[in-house]
Amino acid sequence: MDYDFTDDDPDDESNENIGDDWLGGDVSDDGADNERADLDLAEQGSYTCATCGEEIIVPLDISQGREQEYVEDCPVCCHPNVIEVRFDANGNVSVDSRSE
Repeated sequence: MDYDFTDDDPDDESNENIGDDWLGGDVSDDGADNERADLDLAEQGSYTCATCGEEIIVPLDISQGREQEYVEDCPVCCHPNVIEVRFDANGNVSVDSRSE
């Protein structure tokens, strides 16, 4: 069975930006996607679970203070880890963990 995916009506604008919603927004190449990617990377950190050795990605939120400590269960092995997050004056982040 063959499918025809061509647009029969060139004046029909309903399919003009068909990929935009699927891709999560405007697909133009104005550099904004790169800025969003940099921002996303800056808002995430990672630690290695002390029990299973898996690298775990965690969200970072400086509004909670420059030095943070909390317990998070590993999403892979469910073992609790103490997570320590530190933001220095230059905006650099360190994320460390230890077994609880």
